[in-house]
Amino acid sequence: MIDNVLSFRRGASLVAIGATLIALLSLAGWAFGVERLESVLPGLPSMTTNTAICIVLISLALAITTLTPITSRRVGIARLAAIAAVSIAGLTLSEYLFHWNLGIDQLLHDAQPSAFPGRMAANTALAIMLVGTALAFLSDDSERGAIKAQLLASGSGLIALFGLIGYIFGASYLYSIASFTPMAVISAAAIFGLSGGLFWAKPDRGFMRVVHSNTSAGVILRTLLPAAILVPIAIGWLRLEGQRLGYYDTTFGVLLLVSVSALIFSALTISIASRLYAVEASREQAQADLKTALATVEARVSMRTLELNHALEKLEISEQRHVLAKEGSNSATLDLDLRADTLYCSPTWYEILGITERDKPLSRSDFVNLIHPEDREAAVKMLSDHYGDSSVDFSTEVRMLHHDGTYRWMLSRGRALRDAAGVPTRMVGSQTDITELKQLQEALHNETIKDDLTGLFNRRYFTERLSAAVQLANRHSRPVSLCLCDIDEFKTVNDRFGHRSGDEVLVTFAGALSAETRGGDICARYGGDEFCIIFSETTAADAVAGLERVRSRIENHVFFDGSGERYAVTASFGVTDLAGKTVPQFMDAADRALYTAKRSGRNRTFVDGAQQA
Repeated sequence: MIDNVLSFRRGASLVAIGATLIALLSLAGWAFGVERLESVLPGLPSMTTNTAICIVLISLALAITTLTPITSRRVGIARLAAIAAVSIAGLTLSEYLFHWNLGIDQLLHDAQPSAFPGRMAANTALAIMLVGTALAFLSDDSERGAIKAQLLASGSGLIALFGLIGYIFGASYLYSIASFTPMAVISAAAIFGLSGGLFWAKPDRGFMRVVHSNTSAGVILRTLLPAAILVPIAIGWLRLEGQRLGYYDTTFGVLLLVSVSALIFSALTISIASRLYAVEASREQAQADLKTALATVEARVSMRTLELNHALEKLEISEQRHVLAKEGSNSATLDLDLRADTLYCSPTWYEILGITERDKPLSRSDFVNLIHPEDREAAVKMLSDHYGDSSVDFSTEVRMLHHDGTYRWMLSRGRALRDAAGVPTRMVGSQTDITELKQLQEALHNETIKDDLTGLFNRRYFTERLSAAVQLANRHSRPVSLCLCDIDEFKTVNDRFGHRSGDEVLVTFAGALSAETRGGDICARYGGDEFCIIFSETTAADAVAGLERVRSRIENHVFFDGSGERYAVTASFGVTDLAGKTVPQFMDAADRALYTAKRSGRNRTFVDGAQQA
């Protein structure tokens, strides 16, 4: 989602206001006989009254489209205005095509000399039909509607641009068709502005999503597209005007045009390449730093693993009680008498678990009860399987209860000793404290799935869990909902109070998400100030209560910047149910819900079209 959406919409509103003023001034020129208001310069074609009325209608529809929140009443008014303009333009085109006279050509007194007095130009009518139809598509606020609207607006913009170029270069065939009424220069300017304003009305939809993105494509489009339109026009006009004034001949003029164009576009290309190179270099450096950090952690884990394996290789199982070959290691020996049901543990084992009472042997059940409940059943089953298979050594990792109430990870290895009939009589082995190794492994794992700043899951891990959650929900017909949320106007916090304050806001918001969601829910930082939550076994409507608690908590939290100044922030939430969607559709639905919450005034939760307080 791009920043400053409201700024672009205000720009579209200003374009609509400007086009309206042009049309009203033209109408005033007709009413009071002021030729300069009708055509800008004497001798140029004038804007007809029909054209002026259509431009006012189109401007009204565009201005309404940029308002927030969008209501059904406003959408209806915008569509009616656009349809009215399209109808007038369409009827005018039918007059040209079928040689009709429908009586709509002279809405006011119109003295323009033409083969069709008072009738708007055919190319003007076509452009108005395109931009009016585009506005009708744009009002439904969907991605597909935005794409259709932008394609139609591109067509109307090209027609108006050709008209303007025709006036700049004195080429009448670009703004006039046969003997029909020619397009007025102010009509072309107004339609061109309205076509561009239509793109600005939805800057985060369709083609404009790519233009305003931080990708390479966005950088290239923002830099080259305006230059590709304006530079040839400007240089071509200067070249032609110089030749008309006799400064040089045709050959020199063409050479000048080609040389200056090549220099300008070469400079633009070099500038774009430099910016893209800097972005790629920064990205590669970040990846290199991450690989170095991971390599360091992996080296530490590998070294520790080698040390443990080296110690375990020295352990020999025999009928006698064994001790570790190397004193001071963090391993202990165990000897279980299966017939007497007594267990001998070396002093190191008691030290590892912080147990001081050693005056009597442990029973097998006493030992099993020290195993973590989540590991107990699997460990007992593995031991039973070992008793039945003499060819396999016993080895497993379990958590054992420490005297202080915590659990220590232990690597248990051993082998059953059997009588002549092959029946196990004793179990001799060792236990090694691998808690530190497990912590290193967990740290390495967390570095790959956790966000460094907030401690929430990162985007890559979230994407994997979302796919798994969708598959599970579809397979078992269970509910699952998805929320996208972010900090309202977060850029303002960074700009005003600094990035340290911005980081504090992100950490506080992440803490609120963790505190108000269940342990089974997946909270992740998706990027920047955007966060995502997967609510398993929960509908979107049921997830709202927790989200509202998060929203209230962050709204009522008081922040202080480095100078002690107080400030507050709010957050917006968009949540949706799976309801048979694919993963991309699921994400898009939540993103649209978040966008609607933003557009509706921020600091709120939006659920599939139903606004929550």
